[in-house]
This record gives sequence, structure tokens and C-alpha cells, in this order.
Amino acid sequence: MNKNTNNEKIQWLKGIVDICLQSLIEQDFVSRQQANQNWLIRCDMDERLLNDGFNMGVSLDNADVPVMVFRSNLNVQGLVNIAPHESVHLAQIFNGDYVPGRGISTWKGIEKKNLAYDDPNYLSNQYQPWEYEAEKWAKKVRVDICRKHPEIETLMEK
Repeated sequence: MNKNTNNEKIQWLKGIVDICLQSLIEQDFVSRQQANQNWLIRCDMDERLLNDGFNMGVSLDNADVPVMVFRSNLNVQGLVNIAPHESVHLAQIFNGDYVPGRGISTWKGIEKKNLAYDDPNYLSNQYQPWEYEAEKWAKKVRVDICRKHPEIETLMEK
């Protein structure tokens, strides 16, 4: 599966994120109307993601449209494993809780400093509540997806 083109990966990711967002809608994390907002997928930011220590992330473009970005070397399995977490970030943006930024992000109206991925407080509710919440909800989404889509479960890491 490593040989998928970037366009194929984008289509895979779009499908998986749609399934993740549907799960978040069904679990009342985000409304259907909020989840139907416009968002984009890009795979042309490898250097920035590599420098930041990430394989995938969610940001805002210059027009404040949410953008999910991923490293082009990720295979389908990697995309499937990371997508639930990043889908929660999309939903956080859609419902107005999270505004990602370079260096500083805003969570429920309060600016917070972004921590490096290897910081021990990275997933801390105190320091980066958006990451804490994304990790918590991503677990619920993964369970829901595996229950409803066994074909996807085979791609997920245990």
C-alpha cells in the first residue's frame, strides 16, 4: 500500500475522515451542520510537518478554511491510524472551540502556547486541552469505526 499516489491517499483520507466525523456526529460531539463545513486536505507540506515532528495535522489556511495536512510518505495504514485524532481537531474547529496557530493556539477563547510533540505535557488537559480532548475522543471514534467497519479495523494498529 505504500505505492498509492498522493491523490489516492487524499481520497482514502477523505473517506476515513468522513466516517470519523459521522461517528462524532452520532456521539453528539459536533452537529451535522457544523461537520458539513468546507475543509481541505493537502500533502505538500512535508518539510514543515517534519520540522514540527508530525506526520499529520490540522491548521487553517489564509482564508481560515480548516486544512488537514499529511506527510506524503504516509501509507494508507498510517492515514487510518492518525485520522481519528485529526478528525476530532476538525470538529473542534467546526464547533468553535479550537483555533490552531503557529506557536499559540486558542482554546475556548483562551490563548495557549503550543508545546513540542515530545513535551511531557503535550497531551495534558492543563497545557493543551485540545490535544487531551482529541486523544480521548479519538479512542471512542476508533472503537466505533472498528465496530461498524471491520474492513477498516484490519488497518488500525492495536
